[in-house]
Parts: sequence; C-alpha cells; structure tokens
Amino acid sequence: MALIDDLIYECAVDIGDHFRRDYPTLSKTDIRDIEKEAVRLMYRYLERIREGGREPTESDVIYDAGREAESYIRGALFDKAIHRSFYSEERFFDMYVYECTVTSEVITIPKPYLLSREKPYVAALYESLLMSYETGEDAFAYATSECLTLFQACVDLRLEGYIEDYNRELQKYGLA
Repeated sequence: MALIDDLIYECAVDIGDHFRRDYPTLSKTDIRDIEKEAVRLMYRYLERIREGGREPTESDVIYDAGREAESYIRGALFDKAIHRSFYSEERFFDMYVYECTVTSEVITIPKPYLLSREKPYVAALYESLLMSYETGEDAFAYATSECLTLFQACVDLRLEGYIEDYNRELQKYGLA
C-alpha cells in the first residue's frame, strides 16, 4: 500500500508540473491546490476499483487514476475560464510531431523531411493562436485538435508534393 501511496503523490506532483507549464497564470498556491485535488481524485478512483472487487495496481495509479485526475482538473479550469492554457512554440511543434507520429501509416517519406517542410505551416498556425490568445481567448485549449486539423491538411493537400520532391532529390543524388 505504501508503494501505491508514493505513486499517487508522485503522480500528483507530475500533474502539478504539467499545469505549471501549460497555465502560466497559476500561482504556487493554485498548483498546490491542484496537487491536493489530484491526490483526492486518484484515491477516489482507486476506491471505486476496490468497490469493484479487486485491489488497485501500480498501473492503475500511473495510467488510469492520474490521467482521469488530470483530465478532470483541466476541464474544471476550462469551465472556470479564470486561467488560460498557453503553449510555447516548441511545445506546440512537439504536439504537431505527435499527431504526425500517431497517423504514421499514411507517411511514406522520412518524418524529419516531412517536418522540415511543414514547419512554416505549424509556425503560422502557432502565430494565429498566439494572436487570439493575446486578445483574451483560450486559444490553446484546443491546440491538439488544431494540430490534427493542420496535419490532415498536410496529408490531403501537400503530402503528394512532398513525396514527389523527396523522390526527385533521391534521384538527383543517385539514391533512388
């Protein structure tokens, strides 16, 4: 049981770190409150598992309880509309890379080549979200779906051209 307790507190600190990074207007007190709420929510989640007739495992804490707590807290912050999420350009690009990786079955060229070609599109999307954020919108609240939409546009509109360019470069250097 001590291991489960340690994992819960470690996971709560990780959740606090996520919110500290994604919500720059949160104070230290806000982060501590988030960590306390995360602990409470994770214990509640594990109690429901016990009520179901089994003992919670370490993976229940690491994967399920922590994810559910973070999701609940993120939703509560969004509903309050007091604090807006914010992502750095680097983190936003990482989110785009993740969306690219998730749908990798449609990509037949090396990802670094694709990402180097997509960087201006991602930067333009980031700039538009940043402008909306500066006018008071919670523009980064839907950053994941924005990245997914941009990646889908890449696949639908630009991917064939990238493949042709890549193959042309391979032929140019005698690698095809």
